[in-house]
Amino acid sequence: MSGDEQSHLEVILEDMNGKFDLILEGHVTLEHMIHEHRAETRQDKRELQSLIKTSHDSLDAKINKVSNELKETRDELKETRVELSAKIEAVSDKVNDMDARDHALGQKVEGHEDRIRFLERKVA
Repeated sequence: MSGDEQSHLEVILEDMNGKFDLILEGHVTLEHMIHEHRAETRQDKRELQSLIKTSHDSLDAKINKVSNELKETRDELKETRVELSAKIEAVSDKVNDMDARDHALGQKVEGHEDRIRFLERKVA
């Protein structure tokens, strides 16, 4: 190999060396970018999980509140039903008493009518 050839080969090898250095720098840069992206993704994931947990806790609290309110309303309705049943029974008892009084009055009136007829016959 002559001096010119060797010099030309050295130039080519130096050029290839420079290109390998550029490729390696590109790989290092890409690796750095990938690591940054992973770190950002992990942070985004943590923030999203935190938001989901906060939303879940908030919804859970609201559901519990509504559930408790429904239980209270149901209990109040049961109490009201019992009170209304007692009032209805009291009214029913009063109606029965009134029916009994009406019947007694009816019998008294019939008795008075019989007496009036009897007296009218005697007077006549």
